[in-house]
Formats: sequence, C-alpha cells, structure tokens
Amino acid sequence: MPPKKADSRERIIAETLEKLVIGMGLEYERVRVEPIEANVLRVNLDTPEASLLLGHEKEGLFSLQYLLRVALWKSISDETPIVVLDINYYRKSQEENVQKMADEMAKRVIKTGKPVILPPMEADKRRLVHTYIAKNYPKLKTESADEGQDRFVKIYPPEK
Repeated sequence: MPPKKADSRERIIAETLEKLVIGMGLEYERVRVEPIEANVLRVNLDTPEASLLLGHEKEGLFSLQYLLRVALWKSISDETPIVVLDINYYRKSQEENVQKMADEMAKRVIKTGKPVILPPMEADKRRLVHTYIAKNYPKLKTESADEGQDRFVKIYPPEK
C-alpha cells in the first residue's frame, strides 16, 4: 500500500529542513512534524544550537522558517501546508505561557466583573489570546488596542 499523502508530505518537510540545517553547518538531533490544525503543521527542530538558530528577537527562527517555506513551495506546491517552525519547542512553550496568562486573566474578569488589560504583545500572541478566550470563555469579549509594539489585548466581562 503506498504511503498516505500526509505522511509523504511530512517526510518531505522533515528532509527539507534537515538539508537546510546541514547546509548551514549546524547540528540537530531530530525533526518532528505535528499537525496543529487543518493544513497547519508545527515543524520542531531539536538542536543543541538553539540560541544560534533562534537569533536576536527570533530573527533566525523567522528567517529559517521563510527559507523552509520557499523550499517547500517548490517541493510540494500542490496543497502546501502552513508551516510553523519551532526550535526545541520554544514557540510552543511561549504559546502555552500566553494561554495560561489568558486563562488566569479570564478567571479574574469573571470573578471581579471588571475588564483586564494584558501586557503589550506581538500579533501572533494577541491572536492566540483572542482565539483562546473565544473558545474557552465564549461569554467574554476581547479587543486589541493601541499601535505598534504597544498593542495589547483587553478582556471584557459578559454583557448584562
């Protein structure tokens, strides 16, 4: 029986990342490809050189993710998934921390009945807060406010 299309696609993604990392002269231990949601895959690179690959303010991570996406576009152009590159599960850990904070703040809003302002955060983390609150606390409302690096999320109590 031939391999499933998803298995083949995940193998191509892992091999492509491995080639990129080897081509950069860096070491790695393992590449894992895991579904996050429909057509979105987390590609985690386990490596002892994480700080080098993450770079200053994650520039290295974003650059390597871009290179991986371009290489994949040429390799599996039909139904190319959205690839979220992670290094030693750094992003996943950050996401879990944001969700934990969102959960704590949502509980505070419910308990006090007063809105709560979260600290400024990047767009992907704000989006994660909005999604998490909508899914887990559907009666609460969220809103992003301010501009640039100062953008934050405000969580509102249920309307009466």
